Amino acid sequence: MRAAFIVGAVGLVGFGLWYHHRHAEPSAAQVEPLVRDYLEQEPCAQGTLIVRQLDSISVGRYVDQFGGWPIYANHVEECREGASSFTNDSSHDAERQVAVAFARRSSTGRLELFVPELFAQGQRAMSDAFQKAFDSVQIKK
Repeated sequence: MRAAFIVGAVGLVGFGLWYHHRHAEPSAAQVEPLVRDYLEQEPCAQGTLIVRQLDSISVGRYVDQFGGWPIYANHVEECREGASSFTNDSSHDAERQVAVAFARRSSTGRLELFVPELFAQGQRAMSDAFQKAFDSVQIKK
């Protein structure tokens, strides 16, 4: 009886520690390298993407609906394609509370960034609509 109680107590404490670690809010320092990697993996046509600015990183409150913490950051990226370049200036996103991505903990407790499926579907629909619009444009000579 006593052994079962001890095993149960150890199991309960272990579960409590695992649950706390799994649901512990990540710090800005923990997500900063993940945000940089996430931004550097964004598509950049045929060119090279360079993160010019990444600061004011913060972690928002956990959002049950999306299954993670919103990550806010001011960032500026430059996409260089030969002699031309394109700059994505999101240097005020943190103040405006525009999430770069969401963070969650994997089953092993490791942090990972993701885009909630709702946003990913909207982004795909918008990209498809733009592509159809561009495809329908005819240049007359």
